[in-house]
Amino acid sequence: SAGVKVVTVGAGPDAGYGNTFMMVGASPESQGRKSCEQLGPALGSKGKVLELQGDLASDVGVLRSKGFNDCIKEKFPDIKVVSQPANW
Repeated sequence: SAGVKVVTVGAGPDAGYGNTFMMVGASPESQGRKSCEQLGPALGSKGKVLELQGDLASDVGVLRSKGFNDCIKEKFPDIKVVSQPANW
């Protein structure tokens, strides 16, 4: 009500906490994809990895895992991923 602009980093405010002027952050799906793009070449495009997943009840955890796994399937089909939910 005072006209103060609120900027959040990483996530927007929970419902009921008012409006946010801007949220600064990255797409969780993009973060997962970038992890894959670094890991694939480091493994020589083959091998087996353990993906410790975030909270799968959270959009962030689900999207990050999706970005990682989609990228592995597309770019590094000789890497086998074993996923284990770790709840952060």
